[in-house]
Amino acid sequence: MPGSGTGVLAWVAHMGGICGSKFHSLWQAALQERPPDPSGAAGSLVHAMGTCLGVETVEFDRVGPVALFLLDLSSLGFKGMDVNVVMISHPPASEEEARQFADLITDYKHAVKSVGFCFHLVLQWDPPAPNPYISSYVDLIYLCGQDLERLAHSEVPASVLFATIRRQAPLQRLCPFNTTREARGGMFRGRKRELDRLMHDRSTHYVVTGARRIGKTSLLRRAADALRTNREMADRVFYFDCSIWGDFYDCARRLTHTLDARRELRIEESHRNLSYLLERLSYKGKRPLLLFLDECDRLVDYESQTQWPFLRALHEAASYNHVRLTFAGFRSVASLAQGSERLSTYGSPFDRSLERLELSPLTPSETEGLLCDPLRSVDILLRDREAMAHRVQKSSAGHPFLVQFYGERLFQRAVERDPQEATLDDVEAIEGGFELSDFLLKHFLNNTMERGEPQVEEQICTLLLAHADAPHGWTEQDFWQACQRYIPGLSLNTVHRSLANLFHARVLHYENGRYTFTFPLMCRALRQNYPHIEALVAGMRSFLRLDSPENLA
Repeated sequence: MPGSGTGVLAWVAHMGGICGSKFHSLWQAALQERPPDPSGAAGSLVHAMGTCLGVETVEFDRVGPVALFLLDLSSLGFKGMDVNVVMISHPPASEEEARQFADLITDYKHAVKSVGFCFHLVLQWDPPAPNPYISSYVDLIYLCGQDLERLAHSEVPASVLFATIRRQAPLQRLCPFNTTREARGGMFRGRKRELDRLMHDRSTHYVVTGARRIGKTSLLRRAADALRTNREMADRVFYFDCSIWGDFYDCARRLTHTLDARRELRIEESHRNLSYLLERLSYKGKRPLLLFLDECDRLVDYESQTQWPFLRALHEAASYNHVRLTFAGFRSVASLAQGSERLSTYGSPFDRSLERLELSPLTPSETEGLLCDPLRSVDILLRDREAMAHRVQKSSAGHPFLVQFYGERLFQRAVERDPQEATLDDVEAIEGGFELSDFLLKHFLNNTMERGEPQVEEQICTLLLAHADAPHGWTEQDFWQACQRYIPGLSLNTVHRSLANLFHARVLHYENGRYTFTFPLMCRALRQNYPHIEALVAGMRSFLRLDSPENLA
């Protein structure tokens, strides 16, 4: 944290509400503090505001003329609610002080990696003039005495806060759904068992697997962010995106740069320096580092061909309790817990020493909450809530990325109306539109890729099923017979492996010996985008290595 003057302290007092004379006495006391004191009246005012909203103050600090707080507003459920930065100050006395305020809140937001709004509580009664030096990146919302008074007297304080935000931000910016990044704040739903294990079972090393966009990154970031709010854990919890990590020195350099940048150059002197660094930073295992290593498939593929130098170093550190490891990925990463089943050269150093967490879809109640609660939080009326949720659960099979797609489109349709509402007719219109078809097509293509190359056998199997008249799905034998019609040399073993991968990727669903589409509307999307199956498969056949031993019948 920047400028930790008073230290990072947990909220230790429960203040009740901030109503009536209590609010005004707190407000008057805060006005007299120069600078605002996070341990005094200003802090009590913010803590009481948090109590009114039913949320918690995670940390607070004083830097020069301002007090800074972190509020965990994720439970409020609407967009921009995460671990939010709150700055409290008197109005800037000069242009220089206005610049200082802008720099402080920008630095603080960057330091805590918040994706939500920042709030500047200015100690004056009327709304303040905007600070011209605040970047749009900060997503700053101003609060003043009038806003806190309305909050204190409201029966639904969260609605008052939302109305305050809405006055300062266009409604379109408040769409709570996002299909292009991980779920944060109130948009993170389900996964309670997995989250609890990643946060509290620190003697077990994990590998998190599942289809792309099932929520692996959301889970790892949620666990890391939650652990970092613990005062004793904040300096030893680290999240890494390993999607472009390369050889040993590249991996070690990237890891060291985050853990202790001063030691980065020493890594090239010896492999052992990485081990010494992890030993030192963990105080010889007394305070192990919690490392969350995401998007590890490329890393695993590279390491498997070079005798695992980087992962062997991590395995050694784990054996001495210097680190607690959590890996996540789509395909190859699962092999870390399964020996050399998918890896061609050397067996994984973590052979059967990692516990695998396979992420499943959301339950119907979790799907309903993810779809409906955020819409309601932005005052969009849902005319057919139960029917809408049931329809989306059936179409999405409980996959968060697709539920968010429906929510985003429902939001877009509702904000164009007066009154702003969404109905079952909107769900039907979304399902009949080209955007959903394109969205499902991209999912199919992304999940039939490995190491940057299309998995042609998997794509052919899926397209053959899409063009078949098979309302109850196909058996493995049905797939093989269909493939034989177009590709006589393709082996049953190749078909079996392709179907297993398609099931893992949630492209296909398997039940009672038959495969069907996980998402019912994907069949239509594939038929619309690939109408000529014979010509398509003939063209794809040239990409198959039919002379490979694993493809020979």
